[in-house]
Amino acid sequence: MLYAPLAVSVLAGAVCAGTGIGTATPDAVTASASTADTPPASANPAKNWWSLYNYTDKQVYGEFSVQSGKTVSEVKIDKDRQLASGGHESRPTIDSMLWKSYWMGHICYNHTWYNFPRTEIEMGEDATFVLWNAFASDGESGGRSEGVPAGIRVTWNPFDPTHASEADLIRNWAEAPC
Repeated sequence: MLYAPLAVSVLAGAVCAGTGIGTATPDAVTASASTADTPPASANPAKNWWSLYNYTDKQVYGEFSVQSGKTVSEVKIDKDRQLASGGHESRPTIDSMLWKSYWMGHICYNHTWYNFPRTEIEMGEDATFVLWNAFASDGESGGRSEGVPAGIRVTWNPFDPTHASEADLIRNWAEAPC
């Protein structure tokens, strides 16, 4: 009979913990301590931030972001305060073990909109995207011409040879010049 109150209190505690009715445990996160814009710090400090660098020959503006579940970490560059060539912006990473991370971009370069399609990307230790000029292909040699830029290219994980990748951003013909 002495064990009955103990069993009832353990059972009640388990029910309350499962419904959120009970008291907070020391490691519980409350809504006031965490917001959707503040992802948790990574166990690896080098991955707490991701960066977007502009190494084109022009200023750029627009958005570049990562989304994991409902959480978004986004660089928004205003038309009136464009990102100069050689400049960069950084934001906190999203470190979610439950969701895959998708990267997106919508950048105005040389009065034309370019998109980086929603793509799942595994970021390396540097968590860096670099925008470059993309040059028209030289038809005779099959190489890239160093003449007039034909668009914009992005490289991610540029400092990690095992994960480095690149792609041309897709020109958005449906949008008016920017």
